[in-house]
Amino acid sequence: MRTEDLYEAIHASPFQPFSVILPSGEWIHLHHPEFAALPKGKRSVTIYPRERGGVRVLDVAMLAGIEYDEPAAAGQVREQSAED
Repeated sequence: MRTEDLYEAIHASPFQPFSVILPSGEWIHLHHPEFAALPKGKRSVTIYPRERGGVRVLDVAMLAGIEYDEPAAAGQVREQSAED
């Protein structure tokens, strides 16, 4: 995965929640941009997964991709899954 693509997803305005897909097929959901740190020009992202706690430091080039959440209509509350 390109670092620029993940950087743009984290810093998008408005932010759209998404999951980062690891090479193993496991995913880490990012609910808010403050739960991730990816300095511009760097290749490692730090993610603080809400559903698992702790911290993950990942090489962006090793990530399989990003999967965005379905957008919610304005004023609609997103339903949280059992993992949230």
